[in-house]
Amino acid sequence: MNIDKLVQSEDGTYRLDGNLTSRDVLRRLEENDPTTKAVKFWTTPCIGAESFQSDKDIEQVGRALAQNTNVETLTLCIHFGVGIDRRMIRLLQWLKENRGIRHFEWTVLRKLLDIEMDIFSQLGPFFERNATLESIVLKNLHLSPQGHNPLLDSLARRQSPLHKIEFWNIGGNRAKEMLLFFKDNPETTPKRIAMKGNRLGDEECFCISDIIINAGNELEEIDLGNNRIGPRGLQSISQALIERDCSLQRLDLSTNNVNDDHIFCFVEEFFSLPDLIPNQLDLKINDIGLEGFEKRGNFRAPKHSFNIA
Repeated sequence: MNIDKLVQSEDGTYRLDGNLTSRDVLRRLEENDPTTKAVKFWTTPCIGAESFQSDKDIEQVGRALAQNTNVETLTLCIHFGVGIDRRMIRLLQWLKENRGIRHFEWTVLRKLLDIEMDIFSQLGPFFERNATLESIVLKNLHLSPQGHNPLLDSLARRQSPLHKIEFWNIGGNRAKEMLLFFKDNPETTPKRIAMKGNRLGDEECFCISDIIINAGNELEEIDLGNNRIGPRGLQSISQALIERDCSLQRLDLSTNNVNDDHIFCFVEEFFSLPDLIPNQLDLKINDIGLEGFEKRGNFRAPKHSFNIA
């Protein structure tokens, strides 16, 4: 397992600091270096000289991370084919002591990786007790469809909702569980919800519509790209946006199952209600022709941004 420091670029994203070795980063963690705001742990098929391999190494890294108060962004990155070994699990156990991390991301590169939900029992205390935590991002972690869901338990016990939850390809059943949880517990709904690639269809959109209405103006952004949403789901979301009587900052419905006729209905629904149109609307890679948007009307207002190509 390797560790890298990330440095923030001008566009707000992070990149690896190629001038530092893993040992350099560990030393900065132990010294609580105020310039080390983002850290990335990653596993590779080929363990290099700078990697941490022994139990003693992992204890040292975990203890440094637990006591650090300056790291705000933590990324765990697994290359497909390596999987999660006991070193990664041990590192997760140390996280429950950390109180400064604001953004947590766990991603798998290239392909889906099956993950047992029991692993999240290691993260439960961290998700629950860290009052500074604002966002959780899980990408390509295909969570086991059976069994207990400790992730939901920890979210329910938090004193304040997260700002963002972003789940890509976590499995349709788990995504549905998350949506039902937010529907039944509106006080836990984050400002930004992203559920890309989870095979969500029209039936799930009825649940999403309830979330939109119940959350009111607290909900700012919904990303439902790369799912299976069709005309009934689109209509349900449209009606929910009208009923909640305030616009979203962003709505992403790209790569779903809607065509020109469905979009016409969606657009015309808002012709007389321009204040409710999402400021950013993404409909790309649906069956939509550019010529079909001659009726865009108020959608051409400068304050709105649309992506349909």
